[in-house]
Amino acid sequence: MFYRRRKLIIVVGFILLFIAALGRIRIERRYELVPAPLILRAIDADTTAAQLAAILDENPSLISDQDESGASLIHHAARVGRPEVVKLLLRRGADPNAMGRGFSASTPLMTAVRSNRRDVVLMLLDGGADPTRSTSIGTPLKFAESEGLDEIAQILSETIERLNAEEAPTSPPSRSP
Repeated sequence: MFYRRRKLIIVVGFILLFIAALGRIRIERRYELVPAPLILRAIDADTTAAQLAAILDENPSLISDQDESGASLIHHAARVGRPEVVKLLLRRGADPNAMGRGFSASTPLMTAVRSNRRDVVLMLLDGGADPTRSTSIGTPLKFAESEGLDEIAQILSETIERLNAEEAPTSPPSRSP
């Protein structure tokens, strides 16, 4: 009985050492990553709009640059729900209809809708985002409806109706012969 217990303790000890070694390897690999690209550091949750403005002053190309996943600053700001940053980016000339590439092949508006960011959706629409622009998963309205995002779906629907009404040609008054 004593030997079985001792053997069990040794086996459990080796298993624990193995698990600890794996954990250490994972941690070391995590810290071997290269520093985050400037585009991601610029939109970090701790970065204020004023700090971002200073970064953009030094690196104006960041407005349209895309990271390795194909997303631009305005995509990231829309995803994390940073309306003050979205406003700054729009004022600095960011394209509210920019189409990401690869995994991020969507517009900032679709990104905000997917992330359920009502305030960012409103800001992007005010900034000229096209609510009818289709992406690989459809239009923002169809996505909002399919996901049960009723408030966002209503905002998008009303915006589309208003845009359609503005574009509708007004017919001249008919003249009687």
